[in-house]
Amino acid sequence: MTTLIEQTLDNLRTLRLTGMAQTIDDQRLNTELQALSFEERLGMAVDIEMQERETRKLNRLIKQAKFKHDAVPEDINYRAKRGLELRLPRKEA
Repeated sequence: MTTLIEQTLDNLRTLRLTGMAQTIDDQRLNTELQALSFEERLGMAVDIEMQERETRKLNRLIKQAKFKHDAVPEDINYRAKRGLELRLPRKEA
């Protein structure tokens, strides 16, 4: 027989709220987190779901961009003559 929490976790996964489902499952097993209020635990679950969605979106966009190199802005050599400026003047509104 399926328990209520197992049903809820399955429903969250069906709704593709996998981060939230994992967080709630983790919270059940962590006695320190059980001391938090319902609102705090729910807030944590929602925050983690949002972070996971943002991470998946970013990874999807990076994959779609088909970058040829794993470059990061910090690695740009601004001394080379390519017309790149480290600081661009700000436009005032």
